[in-house]
Amino acid sequence: MGDMPKVAEWYIAELVMEITVEGAKSNVVHRNLTLVRARTPEEAYEKGICFGHKKENSYENPEGRMVGHRFRGISNSMPS
Repeated sequence: MGDMPKVAEWYIAELVMEITVEGAKSNVVHRNLTLVRARTPEEAYEKGICFGHKKENSYENPEGRMVGHRFRGISNSMPS
């Protein structure tokens, strides 16, 4: 299965992402599970925060409305 250091552990970070569409009456919230390799729960949490911020973006949809993906936090982080 590849070379993995024996000190590494795997964690699951549940990232909360809010999706907004310009002009929409409501927003959508997705809870995305992300697998994180870290040595401690604290390191896994910090990596999860970084992953969440990297997933933020915005774009114009085919109808010409702006869509935004915004990281709102981690709802859960646990060993896998």
